Amino acid sequence: MAPRWPHTISTWRPKKPKTQFRDVTLVGIDIDELKEQHGLPVQFHIGISILHTKDLHSLCHTSLPWTESQAKVIRSYHWVTQDPTYFCTKDNRFCFGKHKCIPLASLKENLEKLLKPHHPVILIAHGISTEKKLLQDLNINLKPIFIIDTTKAAHYPLQDSRNYSLKLLLQVFGIPVTSGMLHVAGNDAHFVLRILLMIAVSDVRRESKDTPTWVPVFEAIARAPLPQMPLTLHEKAVIGNRKAKGLERLAEDRAQDQAR
Repeated sequence: MAPRWPHTISTWRPKKPKTQFRDVTLVGIDIDELKEQHGLPVQFHIGISILHTKDLHSLCHTSLPWTESQAKVIRSYHWVTQDPTYFCTKDNRFCFGKHKCIPLASLKENLEKLLKPHHPVILIAHGISTEKKLLQDLNINLKPIFIIDTTKAAHYPLQDSRNYSLKLLLQVFGIPVTSGMLHVAGNDAHFVLRILLMIAVSDVRRESKDTPTWVPVFEAIARAPLPQMPLTLHEKAVIGNRKAKGLERLAEDRAQDQAR
């Protein structure tokens, strides 16, 4: 017997203006590769993604196709704490921006500096418990005005009380993803914001006969083409060897020309 659908209040209010949003910043967060000592985090990867409602409002009044900068409206970051040599021996699978390694002691300062221009913020995560505990353990308060867990937020629009995995929600909402992208903190933090946009789209499609003008904008952002995955260490080595061999041949050819 299928579980009964729990009583949940709809998040859509059709009387609100269709293309005006509250001035807030949506901040996706994800923690991965977590290592603890004595119950406290000592090493981990943290992903942060930022989407401002002002940018959404602007795109709602911009004709398609968008410029490259407009299409990259979600800004994403991947930080590795307490492991400065991580990317010397491990492949970089973060594909939505640049990664960096930072000391654990500077994490709070880096987060506050990154988010200071963007308050007030709404914090978004897919399963928020790990992220909340880690921030509390490190005495970091991002001061969100609201927290959204996409595992729960998807219940009503999908009319399903099960907690879907991140991968399954991406598939259900038609959001592109390729093998190797998931379980990378920066990528996952990016994808939770795409999922949130599609949750809003699915919600309004259930509740309203008229399609608000922001719906195709949200869909375009959520389903935007993916950037190329970074080269693996092996691929870089192969390219390096090819370049080295090419330079050797060029040097040999020049030497032969000079000898003639």
